[in-house]
Amino acid sequence: MPQPLIQLIYTSKATRLVGLPTLTDILRVSRRNNARDQVTGLLLYHEGSFIQVFEGLSGDVNAVYRRVLDDPRHRDVNLLVRRQVAYRSFPHWAMGFRNIAELTDEQQRYVSTFLQDGTLRGVARPGLAHRFLDAFRERAQEPDE
Repeated sequence: MPQPLIQLIYTSKATRLVGLPTLTDILRVSRRNNARDQVTGLLLYHEGSFIQVFEGLSGDVNAVYRRVLDDPRHRDVNLLVRRQVAYRSFPHWAMGFRNIAELTDEQQRYVSTFLQDGTLRGVARPGLAHRFLDAFRERAQEPDE
């Protein structure tokens, strides 16, 4: 039986603030590994917080998520959504990226709302997570390497 296509969304805090050189390195390694594993997604970073979505076959996405859980650069990892999907929302991005500081005021409000209200006492709010991703689907892009 073939594995289902899944989408996984999580948030985490950086163990220390991450500068552009570190983000560039994370993206380079993530894109290489994700392309190899046929995992797509989007990474958002804002003032020490990560929001990330992975999409792919169940086993591949689970393996990537385990790497995040084991990564000492992450703490307070919070799984918001893990759902089966019929298609990828980010099919062409080995790992799209947006630096939140470069977004419009409206997009930054989405980020602030999501980081403040995305979970309620540890309970995922999938509807908010999906609206959040919808706000970035058309706007995110893979930066020049």
